[in-house]
Amino acid sequence: MLYILTNDNFLFSGFYYLYGEHSVVKLTSIFILNKKHTSHDTLLIDASYCQLTINQLLQIVKITFINKIIFLSAFKFSDLKLTVPVHFIPRKTGLLYISNNVSIFYNGPETYLPSLTIKEFEIIRQTLNQHDDFKIASSLGITQATLRIHKYRIMLKLRIKKMSHIMYTEYYSYITGEKPKLIHQ
Repeated sequence: MLYILTNDNFLFSGFYYLYGEHSVVKLTSIFILNKKHTSHDTLLIDASYCQLTINQLLQIVKITFINKIIFLSAFKFSDLKLTVPVHFIPRKTGLLYISNNVSIFYNGPETYLPSLTIKEFEIIRQTLNQHDDFKIASSLGITQATLRIHKYRIMLKLRIKKMSHIMYTEYYSYITGEKPKLIHQ
């Protein structure tokens, strides 16, 4: 069984058409999985069209009993420690490619997908919440110099020149659940 957590009706209807009504279930809430026997099933989470933020999803996924988790996302986590296999696929990957390639979840398309650590993700989240460097560093238990190094690595990975530029990228919607802000000229 493939459980899909998304608000994108086009994505769901595509999988529904490809795999049939008995193989695909659209979830209204991820908490439904805790009530079902899902140890042989796959969960596909569309991170950009989901009502939850990545931080909320990671907390929920840790308590879910599922065989495999697939994230459609703009980035992946390098230090995610779960008991089940987790795969990250770029959101731009076409539905037809996913459906035709059975091994897509192990050998995905060759596209750039930046890899963040949980600490880097938390730094981005707190920066977007307009916390100052002193507050971020103290909440993470690191020095401000170490925080600056983490921010530099984040900017390299996401290919941005300033941390504030995250607000204008697709990463912003994955982290906050909101659409990216328009660039004012």
